[in-house]
Amino acid sequence: MKSYCGGSKAGASLVNHELGALSQVLALADLWHPISKYYERLPEPTWAPPRVLTAAEEDRFLRFASRKPEWKTALSATLITGNSTIFGCELRTLRLEHVRLDLDPPIIRVPETVKNGYRVRSVPLNEIALGAARSLVAQARERGSVEAQHYLIPFRVKKGVYDPRRPASSCFIRTSFRTIAQACGLSWLTPRSFRHQAITKLLESGAPDETVRSIAGHNSEKAIRYYSHIRIEAKRDAVDRLTAAPHKGGIGRTAKSGPLPLLGELRAMAKRLGIAADAALELVLQYERSKVRG
Repeated sequence: MKSYCGGSKAGASLVNHELGALSQVLALADLWHPISKYYERLPEPTWAPPRVLTAAEEDRFLRFASRKPEWKTALSATLITGNSTIFGCELRTLRLEHVRLDLDPPIIRVPETVKNGYRVRSVPLNEIALGAARSLVAQARERGSVEAQHYLIPFRVKKGVYDPRRPASSCFIRTSFRTIAQACGLSWLTPRSFRHQAITKLLESGAPDETVRSIAGHNSEKAIRYYSHIRIEAKRDAVDRLTAAPHKGGIGRTAKSGPLPLLGELRAMAKRLGIAADAALELVLQYERSKVRG
């Protein structure tokens, strides 16, 4: 099985998903039971939270992306994704009528052509995303997109020739993005990484989960928990705040005690309770975040 772009083979997750759908169809026709005992799901890689860039890595990528004119589309798309959560497959479905820069605040309306109804949403643009959206609109007009129904990122027929009535290829920034990522030493990076980045920053800032779900187009708390990992810088800052003032209770310390006694007592308490030290630290961090949100 091949993908439409890049020629890569389908992974175990996709195969299991497709066969799961097939099994449901066969079950409705009462044909699944005779063969079910011969079916076994393919083993899937162990799940790990999406990797997020440090502030220095993010800055390095954006600086490299601004170096060449031919990377302009990739840079603008990345800036929009990193500041709105709107990413590749959503950006390529946008028509000029969906980019409302005349409103206050300016917004992008993700249309109904996305993969599910929960992704249909309106996202306000901050200053960075607004600048990137203006750049894409200006570029679109240069490429022939002048009517409301024309695409923001038109299809490239050949070098210098575009069809504004067709959306960009699903690979419209892949090559440029990969080149930039390798050039700045971040070969693991993908365009979707900046969606993870945006959602992580929103959660770190203390934005309520329901607000983040609305911006990102998630339909459940389970979906948002997928992205709720916290960068190590945020964890360090949160832990440092624990020693800023005396705490009531068994593990409290004054600021003069420093962070090590506090963490030592936290580990000791976690051991007495029979839970992992990392899990105990996450509970403390969640408590601190809830106080900020409150």
